[in-house]
Amino acid sequence: MTPGSAIFYQGVGFLDFSKNPTAFTAANLLAILPGIRADLMAQLNPNNRDFIFRNINLDKTGSNLSDPFYQTPYALHFSLGVQRELARELVLTVDFAWRRFLHTFISGIDYNRSKSAQGPVIPKCSPAQQNDLTAVCSRGSITFDNTTGIAQYKGLLVRLEKRFSHRTQSLVSYALGSDKGRNGAGGQGVAATGFNNFNWFENYGPLPTDIRHILNVSGFVDLPWRFQVSFSVSAYSAPPFSAYVANDDFNGDGTINDLLPGTRVNAFNRSLAKNDLVRLVESYNQQFAGKLTAGGQTAPTLTLPASYSFNDNFFTQDLRLSRTFSLGSERVRLVLLGEVFNLFNTANLVQYSGNLNDPSSFGQPSARSNQVFGSGGPRAFQFGVRLSF
Repeated sequence: MTPGSAIFYQGVGFLDFSKNPTAFTAANLLAILPGIRADLMAQLNPNNRDFIFRNINLDKTGSNLSDPFYQTPYALHFSLGVQRELARELVLTVDFAWRRFLHTFISGIDYNRSKSAQGPVIPKCSPAQQNDLTAVCSRGSITFDNTTGIAQYKGLLVRLEKRFSHRTQSLVSYALGSDKGRNGAGGQGVAATGFNNFNWFENYGPLPTDIRHILNVSGFVDLPWRFQVSFSVSAYSAPPFSAYVANDDFNGDGTINDLLPGTRVNAFNRSLAKNDLVRLVESYNQQFAGKLTAGGQTAPTLTLPASYSFNDNFFTQDLRLSRTFSLGSERVRLVLLGEVFNLFNTANLVQYSGNLNDPSSFGQPSARSNQVFGSGGPRAFQFGVRLSF
């Protein structure tokens, strides 16, 4: 306890030591402990060994409980590939991969549907029932974690490799992929975008990791006087995007931030485009704006900003220049190197808002990629020394 602090305990009172810091002593603390102990004893018996009653009997709420049908997640994998040498040192490789993930982890589903339009599954407690351990009632959400998730990845990878010869080496690779599955639940009344507590599988669709096109080009050139130059170019297409209306519950399932009616989770940049958004917003303003939703909110009128985007493409180019020195023998070498990441300083914007209820932020980025786990952030330089022996 530091000077200027205080102690408050329900049923005991408020002891303020800010006016007289020296008044707080061990004796003072010992004086209030019996009152705290007596108050706790009045609520729960610490010697109780009858486990018929649990915390949930008293709290009438729960969070992150484990579903009794929890199963171990597992995956099925299938791959097939072919390789062909087109010319000397020039090799073409084509690989197909299929992965099916079953019983993936989904957290925070309110099994009690405490805020749904139909009312909670377990009836709401009356004032007399709130502290009754035997009363079958609820005071809020009871969220569970389960393994009902599923996902599926399909990818086609094409690689054209020029193996090292004549002091050069290069590789071009292109991947066409699809990553779909159950998006998360969120829990505590604020669901992950697209989650429906009446139909857990309604938010099946492209996952945030669904990157449709990925292109990588890299190369290495061994120059005279022991100089080496290497480069890497990476380009990805934009990830999928969801448009939602903040704080609104259109289906009455008790969760807010529902998708714009007529859309599915992460449908933009996939099955829907900007002209579809304009059409659906106009339809929404005619059918929903100004009226009560199933969740009891007044649906706002939506206005699209003059300029917006559904996420951003990704592009970066990295370069390295190095010089090797022999220190007495070929086995002992010193390498000096300099690198530049994101040579053209491409923005690579991220964290685009999908909230249609805020036209100032909808379709606008709030950050850009960083260099923490790789390239793509603001242009950065790196210099190093490596000794090998």
